Amino acid sequence: MEADNLRLDFLGGEEPALILIAKTDNERKRVCTLNARGLKDVKLFATQFPFPSGNLAWEVSKKSEQSLTMHLNLGERNFCLEFAIVSNPTRLQVKSSLTLLGDELVEWFRDRWTFLAGMPLDFAFASNLRPEADLTIGDNVFRVPATILLKDGIWSALIPNLESLGEVKHPHTMSADLNIKQDAMPTFDYGLMAYQPVSDTYYRHAESMLFSLPPGRVSFSYEIFAGADGNRSPITRTVTSYHCQRFASKYVGSPSPQTIPFSKYSKYSYPTLLKSGELCELRIGEKKVGGFKALNDGGYFRRPEHVLLNQAWYNNMRSAYGLFHFGKKPRRKAWSDRAKMIRSWTLSAPQVHGLFPAMYDLKKKEWRGSIPRLNRGRNRTECVNAAWTSVWLLWWSRDFVRDDVSLYYVRSFADFLVSNQLPSGAIPSWFDLPANKGEFPRVVETLKESAETAGSAIFLGELVALTGDRRYFTSLTGAADFLMEQVMPEMKYWDFETL
Repeated sequence: MEADNLRLDFLGGEEPALILIAKTDNERKRVCTLNARGLKDVKLFATQFPFPSGNLAWEVSKKSEQSLTMHLNLGERNFCLEFAIVSNPTRLQVKSSLTLLGDELVEWFRDRWTFLAGMPLDFAFASNLRPEADLTIGDNVFRVPATILLKDGIWSALIPNLESLGEVKHPHTMSADLNIKQDAMPTFDYGLMAYQPVSDTYYRHAESMLFSLPPGRVSFSYEIFAGADGNRSPITRTVTSYHCQRFASKYVGSPSPQTIPFSKYSKYSYPTLLKSGELCELRIGEKKVGGFKALNDGGYFRRPEHVLLNQAWYNNMRSAYGLFHFGKKPRRKAWSDRAKMIRSWTLSAPQVHGLFPAMYDLKKKEWRGSIPRLNRGRNRTECVNAAWTSVWLLWWSRDFVRDDVSLYYVRSFADFLVSNQLPSGAIPSWFDLPANKGEFPRVVETLKESAETAGSAIFLGELVALTGDRRYFTSLTGAADFLMEQVMPEMKYWDFETL
């Protein structure tokens, strides 16, 4: 079957296979194949009926020049694969179905494609990191899910059909994967396979993870984009723009489960927080300051400590901005007063050559660099935390009251960034604050040149935009060039676990 620049060929015989071919003006190139193993990649444990083995004959029917259906009779059970090449944009749509009797224990049911351009790849992207062999890409992390492979212009991108995820009424079941080994052809797959979350970013599958489904048909759907003369940047733009058009617009237009207008959330959330005791007041020096304690009474990641944070995840200065904004309404002066207290606490963080810590221990009454779980020492400080806090200080000055004190404070931090920027344009992520404040913070090798440079770049950009101070523009452009040349092309970032 064929349409536009894609063609799908079926090869019969004892080892049947489907081959996806991409066309250019001058030639046709084989992109990927769903071969005999990939066509029946299922692992079931049937309690009543044996699972047929040996060579099995697929029944193939061609509905049109652009669609193809395949059936495989397995006695009481059967497979069905439906393919269609559609336009605007051109892509292959796939739906895989398996009829079950209800007595099975399922370990997996997936489609596994082989990328025919071989190794080594020029570029590959998967939706999650998998540093260990038993990890997969669970649908927990299907935000803009795609599996992309590229070599010598030949490329493919598998995109799960997010609208079909709800058809499988079993949690932690849908997943994708990408397998790249130097001595084998690359493969990518998608379908049903049980997994369990590990920590906050990984998803593990084990042979013991079996699940049962009710009798009837279980299915999953996805799409494959492919080409023969692609480049990395246009390919990633094609995938992300399609995601936005196909899926994102639906959820942006109807932001469920939100049930009231966003503006009304302040009416409920801030009074609740103010009454809960999570907002504490204290004195640092001669100043009365305050802040919201971390989650679970300071138990961030279940740590039983009473702390205040100005960190990139949980940032008191961000909360203060919202309190002050909504506190401008009548009878809410207490809100704006508390917002000012939080801002005063933020500005009380001691600067060491411009860099400042992100965490205050309420029991010990001392500042710490950042969350101990994420580093190796109470003085270790992360630039992105200080950068994000500085951005909110700038926005306060921009949107509420022009403030020379906070501008001086954040300029000192900007000077620190400029003085520590590397020749590559990167800005190191972590520093150890010295015991002697007369000394300079020491650069930590971890994430020294990484995507976290973006946090510092955002702050420098906001500082230039607000003040017009061109002294920081050169540093900003250097950081941006580093990100565009060494980070973005290979998508070397993932949440806070950057590469």
